[in-house]
Amino acid sequence: MARGLGVIAAPGPELAARHRGTAQLLLGRHAPNDHYLGGRFYRPAHGQRTVRGLSFALGAHTVHLFEALAAAQRRVPVPARALFPRFTTRYELTALAFAQRVESAGGVNYNAESRPTARLDRRYAELYTAAQRADLAFFKRPVYAVYRRVVVEEERFSRLRERLIAANVEHFTARGCDVIVRLGRMHSAVRRAAALGGRVTTQIGAGSFFPEQVLKRKLAFGLPVCEEDRMRAYVDRLLRLLPLWEAGAALPPPGLLFALAGPALAAVRDRCEAAVVESGTLPPLRRLAHILAEASGHPKAGAALPGDPRFVLLRRLTPGADRRA
Repeated sequence: MARGLGVIAAPGPELAARHRGTAQLLLGRHAPNDHYLGGRFYRPAHGQRTVRGLSFALGAHTVHLFEALAAAQRRVPVPARALFPRFTTRYELTALAFAQRVESAGGVNYNAESRPTARLDRRYAELYTAAQRADLAFFKRPVYAVYRRVVVEEERFSRLRERLIAANVEHFTARGCDVIVRLGRMHSAVRRAAALGGRVTTQIGAGSFFPEQVLKRKLAFGLPVCEEDRMRAYVDRLLRLLPLWEAGAALPPPGLLFALAGPALAAVRDRCEAAVVESGTLPPLRRLAHILAEASGHPKAGAALPGDPRFVLLRRLTPGADRRA
């Protein structure tokens, strides 16, 4: 899997003298409030947190591979404070906290998708840009034909990402490093790195899959993909593209899409696409939810649900807002 991706010099003679390192892959969520290793984010004033689930102690031989999309990122150490261009989510804050702990123990942080050569760096940038353009085109005109092109571009990009992650795991473990990788569950194909030799421990956390994730997972593992997989993924992505600002708006459960097949699924795809064309932009979520409710025979799928309490409070503080929410 890592063939052709190249290598760089060993981290140092002290690591070269060691046996092959251990790789620990943590995929998905591992606690009710988990955002990164160690669970919830706590401000520094609350003191150090216990990092559970590691099969080795953090130290000078530790390499932490963090996940970040970066159009240009060679395989060089990344200071903890430079992990992300900006810190806007709790996930990024907890990633920063763990990266700082790695550094304080003498270890090093690298981007899990960093590239060993300038050629691969340019190739990554090309595929990254193509996937972004395809996604933007779908946002502007979210019809099925455009979505099919999005899938092609994203699959090409994802294939390179998976190869790079596996190659970096192999590169550092072969040089005696103990590698810790925290990734989303979609990256479980990187478990194939175990076939390269060495010790690889994998922990996959809980979580559900949406129809589009199932499509991408099949593509990642080289499993057969049928037209129904693409149709479910199209409707799923269209639903998750829509804003949830309206009081009572909520996404239908993924199970409704998984239960549809054959002519019923094709009809839902066609009706959702017709709603897009008729609106000239993104249609109301309630309309697509109503289409699914009719097709699935579950009328409650389109029923109003309690809105996000933050939006309720915002409406109460906004003059002239609808106070019935």
